[in-house]
Amino acid sequence: MDEKILKSMNHMKVDTELFDKIFMKVKPLLRSGRPGDYAHIKSVYRTLVRLCEKEDYPINPRILVPAGILHDCGFGFLKKEHMYYFTGQKKVTAMKEVIGGLTLAYIPVCLQEFQFSDQEIEGIKYIVTYSDESVLPMENPSLELQILHDLNLYDRFLPHRLKTLNTLYSDPVKRKAVLEDSLRYIILSTFKKKAEKLMKKITEKF
Repeated sequence: MDEKILKSMNHMKVDTELFDKIFMKVKPLLRSGRPGDYAHIKSVYRTLVRLCEKEDYPINPRILVPAGILHDCGFGFLKKEHMYYFTGQKKVTAMKEVIGGLTLAYIPVCLQEFQFSDQEIEGIKYIVTYSDESVLPMENPSLELQILHDLNLYDRFLPHRLKTLNTLYSDPVKRKAVLEDSLRYIILSTFKKKAEKLMKKITEKF
């Protein structure tokens, strides 16, 4: 799509009614997924709407926002009590691959109900496929992908994700290393600067 058209879309009112319906449909999956997933997706969703309405990014809200809402929904298909069986790097990696497949399979089922085109759905699946990667495995990723990728990392510095991080890693040295890695892989300067400020405050408490 032409960049001028996309920029003009950013300054239009974002269709929050549509996106709220998608979020409410996916909410039960997020609630039954990993601890912290619901709070994470809610935070990402609200941030994406603000970006689409206020920031001067040439992005398509109909691609970016649904991708943000849906990118972790596959974990809701796995019962919480079963997650404890996935220990060790190989098992965790295999589990994430299965969850990724479930997420991608669910996206068209969900979005066809809201009259998204096949082209839009493919664009959303593309972003979701790579959004959780620490390092994006391609040159010149779309801006939508960069934004969701960075938000996934930046969100780790916010209180609701820090609470989860503290649960996962009792060792403050390990927690700090995780955050340092997250900061290192953020691409866009907007998110990197905000994360650096939060990192400074968090480090002072270690």
